[in-house]
Amino acid sequence: MANRMHFFLVVLLTAGLLVGCAEDTDTETASAGDASAPALDFYGECQSKADCYLDGNTPSTSCFEFACVPADEGEGNVCAEIPKGVNSPCESDSCSADAASCTQCGCDGEGQCVAQAAFDGTPCGAVDGCTGSYCQQGECLAEEKDCDDGDACTNDLCVDGACVYESGDGNACDDGDNCTADDTCMGGACMGSTS
Repeated sequence: MANRMHFFLVVLLTAGLLVGCAEDTDTETASAGDASAPALDFYGECQSKADCYLDGNTPSTSCFEFACVPADEGEGNVCAEIPKGVNSPCESDSCSADAASCTQCGCDGEGQCVAQAAFDGTPCGAVDGCTGSYCQQGECLAEEKDCDDGDACTNDLCVDGACVYESGDGNACDDGDNCTADDTCMGGACMGSTS
């Protein structure tokens, strides 16, 4: 009888040890699994976009910017690089552009800095007060300052960037009267003849 009791005690103790070992193994496996979980983004956690620029961090190229986005796993947000929008100004050794040819460097929306048509109205040549060259749909077109005042009895000029209106006596005009002919500017007014 004593031998049987001894045998049962040995069995119980052995079972207890095995269970303990199994529990320890599970704990170690879980810890190892946590250690191999995906790391947070290189730039770390953030609450807003501004956090991503702290400590002098800058995106890899001028066509990327930081954004504060939800982490792939777990809670919280992390900083990530995302492409800037199309036409965002950029600088790159691989982009060759100049205003004279109505081209400028801009982002393509996928992170690349490429030559694009300059924005309409970009100066592309000599510009003074009365004339200038400006980009329109990728072409450099010359334009003159518009000084037209809509009055046929003035001569409209541009001088040193300012509009000047001289007397237009002798200019043909229309006095709006169907009963007159040979309408001509005289003394700054349009006058017609009834004869």
